[in-house]
Amino acid sequence: MGRTTRELLSLAWPLAAQALAYTLLGMIDRLMVGQLAEAAISGVGIGGQLIFAPVTVAGAVAGAAGILAAQARGARRPDTLAGILGSVLPLSLALGGGVTGLLVWQGPALAGWLANGESEATAEAVRYLGWVAPASPLVLLTFAMTGFLRALGDTRSSLVTSLAALGVNTGLNFLLINGYWGFPTLGVEGAAIATALSQMVGCLLAGRALARCAFPEYTFRWTHLLEARARLAWQLLALAGPIALDAVFWQAAALGYTRVISLVGDQALAAWFIFSGIRGLGYVPLGALGSAAAIVAGRHIGAGHTRRATAAVDRARFLAVAVSLLMNVGYLVAAVWYLPAFKVLPAVAEEARFLIRAFTLILPFEAVIVILSQVLRAGGDGPAVSLITLGSFWLVGVPGAWWLGVRLGWGLPGCLAGVGLECLVKSVGFWLRQRSGRWARRLVQGHAEPPPGLVRGCPLRP
Repeated sequence: MGRTTRELLSLAWPLAAQALAYTLLGMIDRLMVGQLAEAAISGVGIGGQLIFAPVTVAGAVAGAAGILAAQARGARRPDTLAGILGSVLPLSLALGGGVTGLLVWQGPALAGWLANGESEATAEAVRYLGWVAPASPLVLLTFAMTGFLRALGDTRSSLVTSLAALGVNTGLNFLLINGYWGFPTLGVEGAAIATALSQMVGCLLAGRALARCAFPEYTFRWTHLLEARARLAWQLLALAGPIALDAVFWQAAALGYTRVISLVGDQALAAWFIFSGIRGLGYVPLGALGSAAAIVAGRHIGAGHTRRATAAVDRARFLAVAVSLLMNVGYLVAAVWYLPAFKVLPAVAEEARFLIRAFTLILPFEAVIVILSQVLRAGGDGPAVSLITLGSFWLVGVPGAWWLGVRLGWGLPGCLAGVGLECLVKSVGFWLRQRSGRWARRLVQGHAEPPPGLVRGCPLRP
């Protein structure tokens, strides 16, 4: 096993565990709410999609901070690291507050549109949003802090934070959804309360980890929170804009797919959300490898080593495709125990089973997409990512799903075929862009050679 492979895997496994915990948050909500009815499953699914808006902003700003921090680390610029931290936290809060306000204002109308006017699913979605939306700014702070720490090499804190949030969410779900141990029976509202409180716990733990941060190239000081710099804030916005735009395209397309599937029927919509709950598991190791590749590539670019960055990307892409093939086996096995957990009609369960099996053909292309989208952004090539994403979603994916699934009457198989066409086009576009070599831009100037201690961050202070 080569040095690059070892470094990618050492960074990726804690990130995979963290992503698994966040994925399980939504999956556990669906599983526990799945004991109620199809309307509850659809309501939580719709509410989860809408709440993704502030999470999108959080991921964009945290991603931009991570890109700059990784390059500043490679360029040996601790003063820039302090300025990045002082700029990203207030920026995250300001942007997140605005997005959350819009969500509270327009959430009920969007929920009704996505549910195609189905009153029970809409009511459940609005009930879910009423608790989760006000707590979503905490997610932005958590993402900003853990993203900064990851760029420095500390993946353990992100893992601890997400596992704690998962534990709180699972325990409260058990108590509040069905009213065990004398607690009130709140159903979907109980799942929402559990999610909101778990986000609070995650934010507190992330802040504690940041306060104890100590690395050879950077040590946290409370005064760094006051070191907001206009230049860095604008640079963060310039980097975060394409990332956020790309994520908005992803989310808008997800909403578009949901709308198209709702035209197929209520049972198809419930099957799609059941499938979506397990679909996210495939992105856990892939997203972790993508984040690890972005960290490694960004550090090499900051140090002026473009060739090493390209080699790391190629290795990460190969590993991701191999992992996706293993994940396909996991999908087939998981379907055996996952579907019986939902009390739905046999026809709904059968459609969900088909979606899980058919998605195994698409996942290898998704592996390429996840890796290359993150590393292209690490080189400051976010606008190209957004352009490719926009074109593949709205010119291929959503129209293809509507034409095949609704217009031609193929139902869910046709909708999934549209998703597959979109993934094929997008993966080829990202690969061509990466091979062109025009993506690796040095955003932070500094020394060309990183010191020996910069390959990994040192352990946190006791």
